Amino acid sequence: MIKRDKIKKKLLFTIILVFCFFILGSISEYKLNTIKKIQYNRNAKIWFKPLPEFPSQFNNKFGLNQQALEDIPLSEVDKSVWRKNVRKRIHKDLKGDLFPNQHVHYEVLSSEDKLEITEQEILITSFDGQLIPARVFLPLSPKKLLPAILLVPGHSGAQSGMLQLADETNSYQHAAARKLALSGFITIAFELRGFGYLGMPHYPDHDIWAYNALRKGESFKGLILKDTASVISILKNHPFVDPNRIGISGVSYGGEVAVQYAALDEAIKAVSFHSYAGSIGVPVGLDSSSALPHLCHILPGIDSWMSQEDWMWLLAPRKVHGVRGKYDQKDILENQSLYSKGWGDKTRIKIEIKEGGHEYYIDSSISFFKSVL
Repeated sequence: MIKRDKIKKKLLFTIILVFCFFILGSISEYKLNTIKKIQYNRNAKIWFKPLPEFPSQFNNKFGLNQQALEDIPLSEVDKSVWRKNVRKRIHKDLKGDLFPNQHVHYEVLSSEDKLEITEQEILITSFDGQLIPARVFLPLSPKKLLPAILLVPGHSGAQSGMLQLADETNSYQHAAARKLALSGFITIAFELRGFGYLGMPHYPDHDIWAYNALRKGESFKGLILKDTASVISILKNHPFVDPNRIGISGVSYGGEVAVQYAALDEAIKAVSFHSYAGSIGVPVGLDSSSALPHLCHILPGIDSWMSQEDWMWLLAPRKVHGVRGKYDQKDILENQSLYSKGWGDKTRIKIEIKEGGHEYYIDSSISFFKSVL
């Protein structure tokens, strides 16, 4: 009987000890976040690998995100090596080649002279055989090679982003392609997959394009970047375009694509992005279903290590122009100095705040491109 009581006491003591340990552990986790830190350190060995992008003396297991470029005394040669290696890694993480490895075929469907420009409707065969409609605007009978600008559409709901850039002055894209052409540039605007002519009847959203792309191991952003490369290839080989004077521009999502494409294509001489940028760091919410970014913004794998400022630094040493409306500023002014670290010269990336909202700013874009192309 005494032995049984001793066993009961030991068992009770063990239960109380385990319970106290559980309570203390919970308090420790709540107060100190201990378990989360342990999990993070464990996962860091998996997700954060030594990166070759920094010169070796600056590298550590946290790579780009923890050892920030702006805190390291890099020479211009170091920065050039960094840009080269980061581009190489991004190209490796993209599914398939970004740049066309053969001539990009397109068909001119119509050509018409209007006022001071010739307007063409063309149909481009993109890298995977997808037909991409586009509008080309060029001055009448150009006598010399001219600078060219690719306009990437932003989200346009049930409408056509291409037509908003080509014709619809009352849209938030303000017929930018036509107006830039009237100021002396050759311009081209194409349609995004899932919108306008490439949308679906009664289902204008592009969710299904993005979802299906991810199921195939691709991404919507990857598709759009490759479409952009196909259109740029047409400009590079156009008989009236000076291939050394090609710029890219866009508003909202178009600004995002313009920045990221130009970061990867050094042939782009200048970038003007509108109603985009302001954030820093890697995209938030990739590990949370409640905060998951729209699928069209995701570059799987790449987003786990590339930050907004990294994309900006890849644009250096070229001239860059960004503009946001007074009522749509985000944090772009606060982060301008961080963006400019890739150049070492704040004047190389010009940020403007204009009267207005989420839209394309025609006059600012014309002024910038005339000064750099």
